[in-house]
Amino acid sequence: MEILEKALAWAKERHPDAPVQHQCAFANSVQYLCTGWSGGYGGPSVREHACSHALAGNSSMPGDWKFEVACKFVEPICFGLIARLHFDCWRSENCFDDAPEDLLALQNFRQRA
Repeated sequence: MEILEKALAWAKERHPDAPVQHQCAFANSVQYLCTGWSGGYGGPSVREHACSHALAGNSSMPGDWKFEVACKFVEPICFGLIARLHFDCWRSENCFDDAPEDLLALQNFRQRA
């Protein structure tokens, strides 16, 4: 099974009630870390961009990651609460395919910022 498909299955198994946009961002991000190739299932969403931006403080490069390590790295970014990292990406990146609840959280975050 390809990394992208394996990652989507992993997301659906562990986060079955998560929005499909989160599951797809997770799969795309795991694929990027493991293979260096981006894209796959829609996007990029703010969560997918946030995963890429989170690499800035990490010494590993896209394409060098093991599957389980990549899953653990992107899981809180793709399935956790909207944080400053997400908001900064939303302001500076071209994001689409975002879950409606993420857009609402980003707008509310913006009002607090």
